[in-house]
Amino acid sequence: MKKVLVAAAALAAVMFGGSAQAASFSGSGFAIPDIGTASSTFTVGGADVSLSDVNVTLFGLSHTFWNDLDISLSHGGKTVWLTTDNGGSADPNGDYTFDDQALAAVTTLGVSGGIFQSEELLSAFNGMSLLGDWTLTITDDLGADFGNLQGWGITVDGVTSAVPEPTTWAMMIIGFGAVGSMARSSRRKRAPAFA
Repeated sequence: MKKVLVAAAALAAVMFGGSAQAASFSGSGFAIPDIGTASSTFTVGGADVSLSDVNVTLFGLSHTFWNDLDISLSHGGKTVWLTTDNGGSADPNGDYTFDDQALAAVTTLGVSGGIFQSEELLSAFNGMSLLGDWTLTITDDLGADFGNLQGWGITVDGVTSAVPEPTTWAMMIIGFGAVGSMARSSRRKRAPAFA
């Protein structure tokens, strides 16, 4: 009977469990137009992950005046503002990471990069699927300034989907059959003998 319980527990783990995952994805850079908007999108496919933490990094961001820039990340119908008109007259020139656990506030965005909390929490994506389009958008909303973004990316933590793939369903059905067969066999062995 112990084997039956172990097999059943293993099947339950397959059905309802998940494993922690961490991954990074990157998008292409673009020129930031004066009084205009530019964006970059990449699509994540493959095994699904339920998100538990999302961080965003802007690589090689250069521009005159931080407070000209509105930057957002969109995914699954949700948009999170990383910054809107923060940083004053500092000219960004470096790599900037937005992380909910950062100690520096978005209002302290400076010249040479760093790690900052975003204006809106990236935890808004928690519980969502990793799969689908991710879009970074930058708007320059004041005149006489141009900029450039060399690239950008996200780093995510999450749990693999608890919904089994079709091949996993097939293995589970075979497993349930084996568990049932073991249980019947175990009962037969213990059945009392009649004269």
